Amino acid sequence: MELRRKLEQLQAELQNSHNLLQEAKRLQAENSKEAKDRALEFACLAEEWSQLSAENEKLKGDLTRRDGDLAEAIEELKMDAAQSYLVGFEVAIAQESGLHPEIDYSQLGLGKTMVIN
Repeated sequence: MELRRKLEQLQAELQNSHNLLQEAKRLQAENSKEAKDRALEFACLAEEWSQLSAENEKLKGDLTRRDGDLAEAIEELKMDAAQSYLVGFEVAIAQESGLHPEIDYSQLGLGKTMVIN
């Protein structure tokens, strides 16, 4: 009788161990699938990061070129403004020398002020 009880107990433990083993295999399969899914997700994110990084570098290059273009345009505008000022000054001197030929305008410069008494 005692042997039978021990046998039943061992069979129950064996069945329990078998059930635990099946559960462990199921969990391992789930974890393996989850790990594969996460690895795939990571690969996708790494690819996206790589593309965004390349796009960022391209945009930095574009911005640098545009900064250079703007600096050149600003310099051209400054030169145009200075040239316009110089031409206006020369025209004003020419007009004044036509109105007052007796005055010596040779001492005048762009940054000087003329006072007539």
